[in-house]
Amino acid sequence: MDYEDYYDTIKQVHDKESETSRIQDEWYKKNEPPAGEYDRLSFKAKKRMDKIRKLVKASMISSSILFFLFILLSLRIFGNDNYYTVKRGEDLYRISRKFNVPLNVLRSLNNIPVLPEIRRNNTIDVKKGDRIKIPTSHDTHIVRKGETLYDISQKYGVKHYVLVEYNKLADSRIKPGDRIFIPRVLSDIRIAVNNNNTTGLIPFMVQYEIITNTRDRIKSYHWDFGNGDMSFERRPFYTYKEKGTYKTKLTVIDENNNEIESNTLTIDVRRLANIQFNTDEYFEIGNKGDIISLNAKAIDNKGNAVDFNYLCKITGSPVLIKQIGTSDKFKIIDTGYSKITVEAEGYSHTGYYFVGPIPSVLVTRNDINWYKTQFDTGHNGNCGPSCVSMAILWAKKIDVSIRKIRDFIGFPKNDGGVGFYLLTRTLKKYNVENNYEKIEDANDIFKMIDRGSIVIFLFNRGSISVQQEDISENLFGRYYADSGGHYSIIKGYSLNKKYFVVYDPIPDDWWRNKFRYKDTVSMAGRNRYYAVSEVWKTISKYVLEIPKQDD
Repeated sequence: MDYEDYYDTIKQVHDKESETSRIQDEWYKKNEPPAGEYDRLSFKAKKRMDKIRKLVKASMISSSILFFLFILLSLRIFGNDNYYTVKRGEDLYRISRKFNVPLNVLRSLNNIPVLPEIRRNNTIDVKKGDRIKIPTSHDTHIVRKGETLYDISQKYGVKHYVLVEYNKLADSRIKPGDRIFIPRVLSDIRIAVNNNNTTGLIPFMVQYEIITNTRDRIKSYHWDFGNGDMSFERRPFYTYKEKGTYKTKLTVIDENNNEIESNTLTIDVRRLANIQFNTDEYFEIGNKGDIISLNAKAIDNKGNAVDFNYLCKITGSPVLIKQIGTSDKFKIIDTGYSKITVEAEGYSHTGYYFVGPIPSVLVTRNDINWYKTQFDTGHNGNCGPSCVSMAILWAKKIDVSIRKIRDFIGFPKNDGGVGFYLLTRTLKKYNVENNYEKIEDANDIFKMIDRGSIVIFLFNRGSISVQQEDISENLFGRYYADSGGHYSIIKGYSLNKKYFVVYDPIPDDWWRNKFRYKDTVSMAGRNRYYAVSEVWKTISKYVLEIPKQDD
């Protein structure tokens, strides 16, 4: 049915409705009821309802006519699925004029080449019945105020020069209201891994994805994983089971049968070579109730640290920490010394950790062993050189032996005693910043700890109460009987400020004291808790502050 036939049909329906309405009006006039208030009101109501019905019918008929006109015009202009069927006598040039589309745009969309024998007004490029793709609003862009051709090219992912050529623009100047035709061609397609991690350990599973904003439908996908394996899915998962470097590429075919290759993505698959902690073999890990991480790391075959899924064995006794799921997070559930072993794919590493018996503020570093004993150093009065050696290790991660420190200091006193000025001189030799400070009360030391410093102090060890219990279970007080002047390091304080956390390099009788904690490795004295009130009885009023500094 063409447009004229359809219009005649609608007109006949409308005329028939009008004739029916005229007959009803004449009937009402002939059969009007006798005068009476009630009957007159009823008659008027019926007349009013009839008028409303007429208006509704007229509105529906008009809407129907407009709707069908729109459908007919749409079909006439665009054809089915944005295609136009060529009629007898039409050529591509006439169709381009008909739809106000540049001739080269129609050729590009429909893959119709320009042949030598084709002339503009006498062409053989299309024939009756051919379906020609016509650009719709999806393929065109109306230029807005202030918009440049470069802006449009970025929006649609089409190169700037492609738009110039495609639209046969003499230059890049455009003005608001201009129609710019966008070629329906995938000029670029890019791929990535969904978490951007292209390096991993065997077995390494990745999910690939397309990150290009493609405007056309893609009919097929062909992924090449670089090792002979392929996939035809849009977002494939793939697991690499052998170490190596793989070049992944995607080839797609769009709805216009254009074949486009993606960028090449390099996947580096490695094998595990070792496991270690970021901390040293001995480390302090916080207070009871804390959530901590051991920061274990895997080393691959190229010597790089990589992420891995690991299993932790709580091998020590007592059990002081509890692993949270299979992560590297742990909850501290008790205090004391223990050990832990991390395993992955046949590799393991064991560390010894310490949880203080009382919540404390600590200035420590877990990438060094916090212990320098004066035992077996050639002299039983090496507490000063021991503290200096420990301070250099803490400040610079330089391990200078206690014997070497003693050789530099010499023996100003027969008993090995040294003054603060010699300790300062030795620290300066190794470029360790230090401040000789006078203290008024314990709060001055708390403040030094708060700003990240450790403190070398001199006191009479006899002022500290002797620990009578098992010193591996109770770390409060000294565990030796002798007294006299003694250097130690304050590395923290308890939250209630009743105790200093002290590194004690072991007193004169260390050569007789070979006690080890229950882990059989850690030496007694690693951490001690000395009462602030007892220390303050005999402490020197000057201390050496070692500020936090770069390695």
